[in-house]
Amino acid sequence: MPPPNLRPCKVLIAGGGISGLTLALSLEKHGVDYLLLEAYPDLAPRRGGGIAVMPNGARILDQLGCYEDLYQRAGGSAVSRLYLRGPDGQVLATSPTSGLICASKRTYDRLMHYSHRHGYPNIWVDRHHLLRTLHDHIADKSRLLPNKRITTVHHLPDGVEVTTADGSTYRGDILVGADGTHSTVRRAIVARATALGLGKEYSEEEQIPSTYDCIFGLSPYHPGLAEAGEESTLQFILGDHQSYIVGTSGPANRSWWFLVMNRGAIHHGAEIPTYDAVDKARVLRAHASDRITPTVTLADLMRAGPVETVYTPLREWVYSRWHLGRMGVIGDAAHKMTTVLAQGGNQAIESAAAMTNSLVKVLANGGTGRMTGDAIEAMFEEVQVLRAPRARDMMAASGKKQRADAMETPELKHFSMHVFPKIIAPGTFRRWKEYLVGAVSLRGLPVPYRKRVVPFDDEVEPATEGLGRVVAKL
Repeated sequence: MPPPNLRPCKVLIAGGGISGLTLALSLEKHGVDYLLLEAYPDLAPRRGGGIAVMPNGARILDQLGCYEDLYQRAGGSAVSRLYLRGPDGQVLATSPTSGLICASKRTYDRLMHYSHRHGYPNIWVDRHHLLRTLHDHIADKSRLLPNKRITTVHHLPDGVEVTTADGSTYRGDILVGADGTHSTVRRAIVARATALGLGKEYSEEEQIPSTYDCIFGLSPYHPGLAEAGEESTLQFILGDHQSYIVGTSGPANRSWWFLVMNRGAIHHGAEIPTYDAVDKARVLRAHASDRITPTVTLADLMRAGPVETVYTPLREWVYSRWHLGRMGVIGDAAHKMTTVLAQGGNQAIESAAAMTNSLVKVLANGGTGRMTGDAIEAMFEEVQVLRAPRARDMMAASGKKQRADAMETPELKHFSMHVFPKIIAPGTFRRWKEYLVGAVSLRGLPVPYRKRVVPFDDEVEPATEGLGRVVAKL
């Protein structure tokens, strides 16, 4: 449970996206004072595509009391089948019914389900639903301030002060930037580093590479995307220098899809293009005949009913510096990756939990005064040391999977079309165990009991670690 007596601390959170709201709710659960400043009028806008909440993110949401509500917003259904399809939409492999590693289909099906192995299933939800669930669970809404775009940041000897576009000023002990790819807080960090003669160590923007563009789409459920009785699915459609990820939920009447395209050149920093509605319409027309299944095209998804789409470049980068002085960043402001492993949002949730853990540990150390500058630097550094390697691993794995799905070389095409379909079951077991078990959780909150055969690393006691490792190999 959270420590009963914490040193005083005021946290300013910039940004009300997934990482910002997760951090806000986590701090509230631990009794830490904060204000969240969101640039836009609505903290849970009805825009954006879908997000797959994986077990590593779901466990933290469960600690925060959000998981069951989110599951119901997902229509009370979890992904029950994975499809791998070729460019023509034909099924190359499907899981869990391929029976590749267990003679007993019943045993195989039970083992394949995320909920049996890791305690939580993979669920598809609108990004809006995740934001709304986090928002609804925050008890004191007065700490959530919309229409507060930060314009200036002043780093003071005993605090940090921000000014917003409406002229308001807010002061705190620390400032956490959860404000996305184009982070104002990160720019403030770079500006301060430059003033201190450290600009070269912090100026990384022009190094950030972008190879792929993505159109995120949200459409009504299309029954042609899955077999009868298999309405909630995760599907990967291979292509030549492009690929699709499609999630479906019949109960939620949703099809979430991601068209990922190799731009044909790697751009960096300011060279990375931006897109408008005309660009998006042009790309959608060009890909209208793309096969999702043998009988369903992208045009069919677009005609299924009201459609929401977002067209954006994808960046792949984990910053080498996440903090300076009283300012730090998390989420997309610290790490960016492709969409194919659904880890962007889940890693943002993990970073918010790690930030909470490190901050609460300092505030609970028995002192009575406010944190010193050295203590703040050490706290931020602990978060980076813990999270950056894992985020970097997720970025690399996501990039590797994306390039395989887009069949970027003849070797990758052969692997994706002819080798991987034969090993999809054991490959999925091994890969997702590697991705999930190293996740952090909130140390100050209990983890609700969910039966699982593969424990997370932080659930394995040292004395029983050997047994845990054996079980994890099932």
